[in-house]
Amino acid sequence: MSAQVQKSPLDTDSQGHKQYAESAPNGTLCDTANKYWMLVDKTVVAVPKSSNTNPDIFTLMPNRDPTAVEKGKPVYIGIQNKDLCLCCEDSGGQPVLQVKDKKIMDLYHNGDKSNCFRFYQNKSGSDTHSFESVAHPGWFICTSPHTEEPVSLTDKRGETHFTDFCFELK
Repeated sequence: MSAQVQKSPLDTDSQGHKQYAESAPNGTLCDTANKYWMLVDKTVVAVPKSSNTNPDIFTLMPNRDPTAVEKGKPVYIGIQNKDLCLCCEDSGGQPVLQVKDKKIMDLYHNGDKSNCFRFYQNKSGSDTHSFESVAHPGWFICTSPHTEEPVSLTDKRGETHFTDFCFELK
């Protein structure tokens, strides 16, 4: 289930022509151990899938820069209706995953010169994808095998953390 950009009417211009905005699909993200991503106090954590789970809805907005496709499909990962996006920044010499105040449409229209908000989305299985940091190549978004721990980054795919995720359209 890959994110495809769709055009939807947003407004009309001064001549009455419809203006179109790019939109991307929204959905939940779940690791292969059935833990959903949820925002808790500006930290994304992985919680077990259950009838009580109310996962946040994420947007995978494609990057408009046509030169940024060498390792996969570059996307921005935003949290729907919150003006928050995932970001990969350096902290003490190691990349860390953070949630930053940023409108995903600002990134889409204006780009991300630092690349810290961009992730390569790659198909990793029949229904799963991985997300590699563009700013820190070789570092992937991951979840812990333990529940309710923060979604983070790893440079050791397939060892102790989950790096494959299902994107379930909503």
